[in-house]
Amino acid sequence: MNFTDYLQSNCPILLDGAMGTLLDSRGYDLPAPVWSAKILEEEPEAITNIHREYLDAGAQLLTTATFRTTEYVYQQVGTPKIAKDLNSRAVQCARDAIGDQENRFVAGSIAPIEDCYRPDMVPERETLYSEHRKQAEWLVDAGVDCLLFETMNSIGEAAVCGRIGEELGTPTFISYTANSVDTILSGEPVRDAMESAAQFNSLGVLINCTRPEITAAILSQYSGTVDMPLGGYANLGLSNPEQGGTISGTLAPEEYAKIVSRWPIDNLALVGACCGSTPEHIRALADLFS
Repeated sequence: MNFTDYLQSNCPILLDGAMGTLLDSRGYDLPAPVWSAKILEEEPEAITNIHREYLDAGAQLLTTATFRTTEYVYQQVGTPKIAKDLNSRAVQCARDAIGDQENRFVAGSIAPIEDCYRPDMVPERETLYSEHRKQAEWLVDAGVDCLLFETMNSIGEAAVCGRIGEELGTPTFISYTANSVDTILSGEPVRDAMESAAQFNSLGVLINCTRPEITAAILSQYSGTVDMPLGGYANLGLSNPEQGGTISGTLAPEEYAKIVSRWPIDNLALVGACCGSTPEHIRALADLFS
């Protein structure tokens, strides 16, 4: 069964959890600007093993470890030509983890070109289109089941991504990060962001890398009011993430599951967890949905 058909009959899909903050918590060095991509370069088996842990916990959709695997980022460290191979390697890590398991899928993760928490740094539209299009093509060619444009902090960049998804004819999710119930990180209204995403042939519009209580409020407020499915995977920290992935005061798995239980689950396409989460958080969600 392909991913779109599976999604239509098995909502909500259970996404995996964090990669970068989990690697950080286990002592791996994640230097700027490539961050977790360094581990993909040097120790890809660590990525595969984490994917396996999330699958064992109940995840149905794995996100590729491609948070900083763009030519745009690798130009900064002088090796842009390896970016394409890293995207292929990331997809292979997820596929190796899945093996012959049925109804387990891979989402190609594409983050903002610049810093996720700096909407003031969003490049011009031509650069956005060129860089996102290249990475999307690499991920599709490597065999992902869908694209996940995540942690989008502005409507403009998300709209470029939505257009690319349509052009490639690939199932796509668009996910924003918000700083309040009313606004995404750029200060633009959440409703405008959702309505913009709804213009494209997307599988759903999501909220991620956002505090749990804000995520819950947005999903509750907009469930049934926009013409597309919603979903969410919140940060597990009680403070906002810092550059480098450090967060503080993470919620325990059972605490996060309790918060998610109050989300409009029946109306959501996808549920998971973001920064600070672990396989145990995904296991708690799997128990909640069982």
